[in-house]
Amino acid sequence: MSELPVQSYAQIERLVLARNLLAAKLSSIFKTWTVKEDLVLGPGTLAVRVEDQHQLGPQHVDIAFVLNREDESVPLIWDCAAGVGSSAEEILRIAIDIWVRSTFAVIQEFLKRDGSEATHFADGAPGGCPGWHVIHGPILSYGRGDAPMTLQTWALESALLAHVGPIATKAFDRPMLNGVKLMFGFGGEKVSEVRINGAYNKAASEHLKTLDWPQSHDPAFARCFLLFVHPTSSQADSGSSDKE
Repeated sequence: MSELPVQSYAQIERLVLARNLLAAKLSSIFKTWTVKEDLVLGPGTLAVRVEDQHQLGPQHVDIAFVLNREDESVPLIWDCAAGVGSSAEEILRIAIDIWVRSTFAVIQEFLKRDGSEATHFADGAPGGCPGWHVIHGPILSYGRGDAPMTLQTWALESALLAHVGPIATKAFDRPMLNGVKLMFGFGGEKVSEVRINGAYNKAASEHLKTLDWPQSHDPAFARCFLLFVHPTSSQADSGSSDKE
């Protein structure tokens, strides 16, 4: 990854708070996590980095899951989340909760591989992405009134992975463990965002926006995280970056 931007004292304080909140949250659901300098250390070689790479304001944090903090060759699983609230702590708690329920659920499933935390889609499975094995996380929705539930129901029935996966795989920059976040909804206008390994991808975002999700006068947004674990043997043999 590129070098992290220079941060102000306020930004540093916010990240320290975020790391401590994240350590407490993870410890409440999955073994023991502690903060040491700029890392949240977990069991074994696991760790989490909380940064402000994108510098999108106090509501936003960038989070990288570290599978092996002793081996820099192991890919980091990047994502980001945003929260709302009346204080920095409330905003960060909400952002961390969203990341835990959406992204960390996928990582837990990758570690456990028993289908208890998220759904596996193998190559050729209905709703999957040809050429890859994918772990599909929960679809979260939020907003006002009945709009979030309506949007979530549409997303669950619409095979988002099958629609967006083939576009996203074209932008993968590594052979395995590519993380893809989908965020979409409406709040006066349609909004869509696809991030691949933490970076915004225009082609996939624009393709997601063409899908006909329900809209209403009330704002509603949904998000989910997909982990493209590895390509099938046929894709790997052909040199493609697609998945099983």
